[in-house]
Amino acid sequence: MKSFLILLYSISLIGIDILELREKYPKASTDTELTNDLYNKLAAVSIADEAKIVAYKGAVLTLMAKHAKTIKEKKMFFQEGVQFLEAAVKTAPNDIETRYLRLSVQEHAPKIVKYNNNIEKDKSFLLENYGTSKDDELKTYIKSYVMDSSLFTDNEKLSF
Repeated sequence: MKSFLILLYSISLIGIDILELREKYPKASTDTELTNDLYNKLAAVSIADEAKIVAYKGAVLTLMAKHAKTIKEKKMFFQEGVQFLEAAVKTAPNDIETRYLRLSVQEHAPKIVKYNNNIEKDKSFLLENYGTSKDDELKTYIKSYVMDSSLFTDNEKLSF
């Protein structure tokens, strides 16, 4: 409970809460305006911040790449996003939400960027650890992703 309160406090300092991120992130992939809004809200986040928020910033940066106009911007945003995601996973390798975010980015990353090395590892992590989470909202959030994902078999989806 104490760590959850600290997380809420640290998130409130940057002006965004985890529930808002969970609500908006999946929608941002098809909404440039929403992606820009999240990008601006997460602008003050550094790699040294709470891993979960760092992972969201990384994921949003990769969405900025998707919506960017030039190849140079696409490359810059994507590379920065990957740096944030990898830093978050390194800091909190057992955090299910951080691993979900990396998996979602890798699943949808263009093949040309070759960012897919941890798909099986993150997928296995979700399959093994989903049931241990005590956060029902997080479980619903991850389940929604899994049900729409092509990475999981119909049989694996039954685990969620």
